[in-house]
Amino acid sequence: MNKLNPSRTILIFKDQNYNTDKIKGLLSKKQSKNNTVFLFFDNIENSSKAFDELQSNQIKSKYSYYKSFFRITKEINELSLDDIKSLISKSLKNVVNSINIINIRIYKYKTDFINSGYLLIDSIDDFNQILKDPIYLNDDQTEFIKYYRFNNRSNEKLNENSNNE
Repeated sequence: MNKLNPSRTILIFKDQNYNTDKIKGLLSKKQSKNNTVFLFFDNIENSSKAFDELQSNQIKSKYSYYKSFFRITKEINELSLDDIKSLISKSLKNVVNSINIINIRIYKYKTDFINSGYLLIDSIDDFNQILKDPIYLNDDQTEFIKYYRFNNRSNEKLNENSNNE
C-alpha cells in the first residue's frame, strides 16, 4: 500500500539516525513521545523522492495516513458510487482546498449504501480541520457530512470482551 499510495506525511521509526535538513519540500517535522519522527511535505512529488531516499539509505519509514469515519445525511442510494465520491470530494475541497484524498469507502448493506463510510487522507492538519464541524452539502444546511475519528481499538476491545466470556 505504501508504494502505491504516497502521502505528504512520512513516519520515520524510532532510533533511526537520519539528517533531514536538506530534504526538498519539507515543511516541518515533529518528534513524538516515543521518538518516531513525522515529516510533513508540501506535495506528493517531494514526499515520494524523500521516501525513496530514506528507503535507499535503509531508514525504516512508511507513509502516514489519517482515517476518518463519516456519516452523510443526504439520501445517496439513487446516486452512483462515482457520484457519491465526487460529492464527498467536492465538499471537502470547499472546506480544505489542499486536501489529498487517498481513499473513500462507502459502506453497503446487501445492495444499498448506508450513508456512512470512511475517508483516508494524508495530512494531520487537514484531518483536524474536517473533524471540527459538519460539512454542508446545500445552502440551507439540511444535508451534511459529519466526520469522526476512526477508532480501530474499539474492535479490539469488543474482541477481548467476547474472548473473556
